[in-house]
Amino acid sequence: MSTIQKKHEGGLNTKDLTGALKEKGIEESYFVKSHYLTTLIAIVGKNQVKQWETGYEALEEFVIPRSSHPLGITDNEGNQLWTVALFRKNVDSFKTKARSILKVCVRDCDYNIKAYEEDKSRFIELTEKTKTAEGELMKNCEIIYGALFECVMHIKVLRIHVECVLRWGVPPKYAMCAFRVRRYYESKLIGYCRQREES
Repeated sequence: MSTIQKKHEGGLNTKDLTGALKEKGIEESYFVKSHYLTTLIAIVGKNQVKQWETGYEALEEFVIPRSSHPLGITDNEGNQLWTVALFRKNVDSFKTKARSILKVCVRDCDYNIKAYEEDKSRFIELTEKTKTAEGELMKNCEIIYGALFECVMHIKVLRIHVECVLRWGVPPKYAMCAFRVRRYYESKLIGYCRQREES
């Protein structure tokens, strides 16, 4: 569930970009895909645009000149999507240099509408199931909490009874009471009780 959620609700670095490209009206034919050439997508920060425009061609020898163009997609932090075309054999090296030199994350362009629609429908289905399961879990917790609290109180009372009999003998003569302590006064009460025990 978390993996699918990242693909649909994460940032540009992790989410599936197919949905954003589709909403923008960009078709799969826009990207260069051949045996030797491929198109990558660079996630360029708003303060790194000029640095990217002037520096991406020098990162690798086989980058297609003037192949980088903005896609018109920007996230809430101002990061933009740019395309860049190059030879397939230089993809890994280009990604590494882009991250280390220009501080830009470069991703593969996996434009697959069919797979995206399947993942999206599965994500919606899992989200609905999760909400239903959370509601049932909360109801069960509310019911069980009262029973568990009652059991804990019984154990506390039994412990008090046993300790009183062991300390003062039989017949048991003691009184039990409960304190509702104000916030930040717990340590004072514990210290007072310890003093009483030592005396």
